[in-house]
Amino acid sequence: MSALSDGSKWTVFHQSDTIDDSVKRRIDNSAKTDVEALLMSAIEFYCNYNKVATFDFNSRTTLNHQMLWRLTNNVDEVWLKEFEGQHDNWTMDKHTEENACRSSMVGDIFQDKTNMIWWVIQPMGFKRIFWLDNEEEKSGYNVSPQKPSEDELQ
Repeated sequence: MSALSDGSKWTVFHQSDTIDDSVKRRIDNSAKTDVEALLMSAIEFYCNYNKVATFDFNSRTTLNHQMLWRLTNNVDEVWLKEFEGQHDNWTMDKHTEENACRSSMVGDIFQDKTNMIWWVIQPMGFKRIFWLDNEEEKSGYNVSPQKPSEDELQ
C-alpha cells in the first residue's frame, strides 16, 4: 500500500449508493494483492462516484494527506457541515446539496489535483488509480478521466 502524495489541492469522491458490483469487487480484490495500481475506466468512474468536496491547504506539506483523512471523517462533528469554508491554513468547498455525508471509507477516491494523482482508499492505506481510457497512461502520466458523452453513460 502507498501513502498519499503531498499535494496541496484535493478533491474527494464518494461511491454512489448504487456502485456497480464489478467495480466494487475489483476494489476489494486489489486490496488483497501486491498490484500497485487499480485500473478504472472513465465510464465506471462517472457512473459510480459523486464529487463531495474540494480542499485547498494553501501550501504543500507532508501533513496534508493526514489532515485530508481526518477532515473527511465524522468524529465529533458532521464533517461536511463543520469544515466548510475558509480556515487559517486551508479551505473546504462542498460539492453537494446535502448538509451531511458519511465518512470516507474503503473504495472512495481522493484526487491530488496538485500532482494529478488519483488514489482509492484501501482497508490499509491507498492505491493509485490509472485510467484505462487515456493514451497518456501508457507513458505513466496520470491524467484525469475524460467525461463520457451522455450516450455512453446510458
